[in-house]
Amino acid sequence: MKKEANITLGALTCAAMSLPGMVVQDAQAEAAPDKHTASYRYTSYAEADQQEHALSSLGGPIARYEISVHQFLVSGPLVANKAYSIGIGTESMSGASPMFVQPVVDENGDVKPVQVMSGASIEEQRTDVSLGFELYESTSKFGFGFGVSTENDYNSVSGTINHTSWFNDKNTTFDLSTGVSFDTIEPTDAGVYIGDSNELLYPLRPLEEEKQSLSASMGLSHVVNRTLLLGGSVNYAVYNGFMSDPYKQAYIAYHYDEESGQYVEGAVVADSRPDVRKQAALNLQARWFIAKANAALHSDYRFFSTDWGTNSHTVNLAWYQNFGNFQVVPRVRFYHQTAANFYRNYYLVDRADGYYSSDYRLSEFHALSFRLRGQYTFGAFNFHASYENYISGSNNSDPQLGENPGLVDFSFFSLGADYRW
Repeated sequence: MKKEANITLGALTCAAMSLPGMVVQDAQAEAAPDKHTASYRYTSYAEADQQEHALSSLGGPIARYEISVHQFLVSGPLVANKAYSIGIGTESMSGASPMFVQPVVDENGDVKPVQVMSGASIEEQRTDVSLGFELYESTSKFGFGFGVSTENDYNSVSGTINHTSWFNDKNTTFDLSTGVSFDTIEPTDAGVYIGDSNELLYPLRPLEEEKQSLSASMGLSHVVNRTLLLGGSVNYAVYNGFMSDPYKQAYIAYHYDEESGQYVEGAVVADSRPDVRKQAALNLQARWFIAKANAALHSDYRFFSTDWGTNSHTVNLAWYQNFGNFQVVPRVRFYHQTAANFYRNYYLVDRADGYYSSDYRLSEFHALSFRLRGQYTFGAFNFHASYENYISGSNNSDPQLGENPGLVDFSFFSLGADYRW
């Protein structure tokens, strides 16, 4: 199953390398590369178990996801101001899947939400391949990319086009980009029957669904002086098709069953969301080089909003400290979002619009993460490692709209190396 992640809607374009000692990710190079680069990165991701907040639907394990990722990238010059990039990634995932939240009465007589897990360990593999091409002119750059991602139950094909222009002696950068994707979902075990009763194993899962997306972004940045760069971007995207999660469900305390024509207590229904989602984001960034410290302060703010009612604020602060060929980067990130209009931990009665989801990613919550990254350059080699710890929660005590028991705490560790020739 393809996991939703926070989508980075476009990269800020900036001529940051003109600032001495400043290293900015996603900086837009002003000229075609003159060397080839081969990169490898390994990442290990692990979600913290929450035994006291979870139940197993099958009596099996409730351990959360562990993911291992291998990424390879080769890029470099072609002929006459042209450049290429080829990326290959593999991902292995295992763990139990959060399914739905149900109310449970504790020893004090209080109702609390409890996460029901799949109770089965999910083993999945994903492979993605990306190709990129760029054409450089004296004051502009044109590029396009193509990507394919495949796993046992989710396949995606995507394409991007972008154009970058430099003005004002290349101190000002303007960027436009657009992207499209076509996804097919074929949930595992959907339509599988068990026993002599010919009963569906997972009756709430669809056999096959599709969705598409179209996105666009526009960015502007300006080198104010030798030590300060400011930038911003706006992004917009529209998703159409099957937007629900086929592996998740929702609990309704008092549900009308149309097939039997009767009300049922404690019913479980399929996760159901609107088939269109529109979203927009505003990104602001500042890069300040501090010569006396041989360091740079990176500050980022992002506002994100969807027509499902989910709004979020993200603040990033990072300190890039240089020590000769070695660089250390501590970073802190704060995130807060509101819940989707139709979201509940569980439902007391049926909704008129038929939308149900207890997915923690649609709930109201805040999160704080800390990352430490180190990088060492030795000749043509660059080695880097990073560690991040992420914790999340909510201050809302409402059992229906308050903290979702499936909220994730996680940590990840990454190692990588680059070689230029």
